[in-house]
Amino acid sequence: MIITACTPFGRLYKEQPRVTLALPAVRQTKPVEMAQNDSATTAPSLNFVPVSNKRDSIPVGISAEWDSINKENLTTMALDEVVVSASSIRNTAERNGLINIEFVVTVPKSMQQENWMVNVRPVLMRGDVSDSLKELRFTGQEFRKLQEYDYRRYDRFLEKIIPDSINFYRTYINYHSFERYLERLKWYKRKLEERWAIQDAKKRRPNPLRQRFEMFNRQMTERDSLMLTQRHAARQASYEERLAHINSLDSTRLIKTFYKTQKIARNKARKAMKDEKFRDIVRFPFNPEAQLDTVIYATGQVHFLYSQKVLADENSAHMKVFLVGNVLNSNGNKYPLPKSDTLTYLVSSMTKFIDKTPHFVRKIVIRDAEANTNVNFYFPKSSFRLDESIDINRKGIKQVHDLTLALMTDPVYIIDSLTLLATSSPEGNWEINGEIAQKRAEAIRNVLVQDFKQLYDSLAVSTTVEMNEVGNISHQEVKDEIPNLPELIKIRTIPEGWNKLRHLIMDDKHFKGNRGAILQIIDREPEPDRREWLIKSQYKEEYAYMLDKLYPAVRAVDFRFALSRRGMKQDTVYTNELDMTYAQGVEYLEKRKYAQALEILRPYEDMNTGIAYMSLGYDKAALRIFEKLPQSADIKYMQAVLQARLGNEKQAIQLLSAAVDMNAQMKFRANLDPELSILMKKYNFFKEKDD
Repeated sequence: MIITACTPFGRLYKEQPRVTLALPAVRQTKPVEMAQNDSATTAPSLNFVPVSNKRDSIPVGISAEWDSINKENLTTMALDEVVVSASSIRNTAERNGLINIEFVVTVPKSMQQENWMVNVRPVLMRGDVSDSLKELRFTGQEFRKLQEYDYRRYDRFLEKIIPDSINFYRTYINYHSFERYLERLKWYKRKLEERWAIQDAKKRRPNPLRQRFEMFNRQMTERDSLMLTQRHAARQASYEERLAHINSLDSTRLIKTFYKTQKIARNKARKAMKDEKFRDIVRFPFNPEAQLDTVIYATGQVHFLYSQKVLADENSAHMKVFLVGNVLNSNGNKYPLPKSDTLTYLVSSMTKFIDKTPHFVRKIVIRDAEANTNVNFYFPKSSFRLDESIDINRKGIKQVHDLTLALMTDPVYIIDSLTLLATSSPEGNWEINGEIAQKRAEAIRNVLVQDFKQLYDSLAVSTTVEMNEVGNISHQEVKDEIPNLPELIKIRTIPEGWNKLRHLIMDDKHFKGNRGAILQIIDREPEPDRREWLIKSQYKEEYAYMLDKLYPAVRAVDFRFALSRRGMKQDTVYTNELDMTYAQGVEYLEKRKYAQALEILRPYEDMNTGIAYMSLGYDKAALRIFEKLPQSADIKYMQAVLQARLGNEKQAIQLLSAAVDMNAQMKFRANLDPELSILMKKYNFFKEKDD
């Protein structure tokens, strides 16, 4: 493809100018008074000309932001003060979970035209993951006028849309006609009522001529009177029908006949097409999220010091930044910007000091354990045979079967015994109830023995088999032996489960009646049969409820499995196990998810807890923890950083000196942390240590 100079961007294609990206030179600052707390201080008065990022037409400068750590203004800089560095790699520090990305964008003079707009989009790479930073826009005067003209056109369209807050009655209803109609309707109703009253009066008022005529011909009078009455009644009925119709009119439905339907439809259509109209009318919309969107007046190239804080994550240790974008003219033509050079940021953080030593917790292991379940079985009256065809019995046996299977195959525990605790409900004689409970428990045991035998035979048992030369088994060893549960079943019975019944009465929310009196009888009367008779005779309704709702639960059978740990001989063993909760907190810390890490690590009050506090800006809390820990080089170094943040310069230098004495590498690490690098230069720390 051949690009000539006659095309809108012919000169750009020919000369190939670039929007360049560079690191700002390290600025020397005079010592300033240190901050007295953790929060940022108010920016001092500067002799700079800042530029607003709200499309103000003033010369390009930089917005101001005071950095209490570096004691300098990070982003406010006059045009003639922008100095770039030849290096493309910079060490920067993460603070409070944020990383300050700072670079200088230079727009050449050849891209500055009155009817052009230069869109610059910085791209931040964290490993293979890209993240767009806020856009920069450098706009020519004519291009900005075109943008503002489009927005004025769109505003005129919006002015035609009637807002929802407007008076609907006055706007969308022909209320003059509607009110006139109501007045006519009231007048017509009043006239109908008058006519109805006249007819009613005529019907009741006697006619003198008719009275006189009545003397001569009574029969004719009666006939004429009937006809006249019927005529008045018919007229009254007609008036009543019309009045009823008027009274039945619904004003809500009536007013809809006076809607300005075309006006309503037209306004709805305008609302629906508002976004589409914006795209049609506004060809080059503003970007309210842009870092800078301004009109440029420059005689040469334009420099902009870009500064943005980004959240740290597990991929933030090594980041890269480059520029992409385009040049747009007033006709909508685009010229893609060549990709810029790449800047590299090496991010230092306190996560380098994370203590990855495994954290253990002491756990008490008890040999014996227990597993219980409660099952209801149904026995017909005076019957001791467990009928498996009944649904509730079939479900109960399956429930016990499933639990037994899970326990028999459990890799940790082995079954020592199974106790069937059978209980009868209180109705009837106490001794007879005890015999019933015993016989029914034996019936349940017989059914379960058959089921357990099948279960025992169906389970695979790991064995070691040795065979001789002729193929006979010479040795067989069973591993992980499964307990022969039919031999381990024990039976216990309780003739009447009064304790269980008492708990059921107390916990039943639907129990109605004298609950307290019944509980008092249960507690005070020692004789079971008399106890049951007193409740039955004095509280018949409550007893009927108990018999229907609570007694079946008392008849349930408790299955109690006594368990023990496989291979464990002592009753109690103390073991140290890896603290997985602590490990999760350390993992969050390594991924720089400091809030989640602190939530977990706060109770431990160790080095990693201090790092989490420190990374979130809780400097005093972190310092309190570090002061209590054994003083290693890492601990002293982090204390030096914290003291520097809190404005205690002498303590910071002393702690840094002690850390360097313990580990000489800390001197090089201090160059990466701005809190200490400033102090090292201020107090000539390198020279003193070398001497």
